[in-house]
Amino acid sequence: MIHGDLYAHNILWHPRGEAWLGDLGAAAFLPANTDRANILIKMEVCAYAKLLEELLQRCEAPASRLSALWGLQRRCEAPELADRPSGAELVQALGDQYD
Repeated sequence: MIHGDLYAHNILWHPRGEAWLGDLGAAAFLPANTDRANILIKMEVCAYAKLLEELLQRCEAPASRLSALWGLQRRCEAPELADRPSGAELVQALGDQYD
């Protein structure tokens, strides 16, 4: 599934610290392992790069952690689709930041 409109203004925050994605009007389920699905996921990864950039500009964290996240952000917005991480690679890279 892709959100289709992954930007900060579509994230709803709860006082308990939870976040939900809103505005699912552009969301879609994709057939697995098709060229079209892979292209759309890479486009979603680019949208995530913009969101991550907004978050990192406001984040106070150790420089080593921020450096790794900024590197991930740059990979997500790479001009060539083939250079952007897949959805699975993105999840793995984010998980590595919290091990």
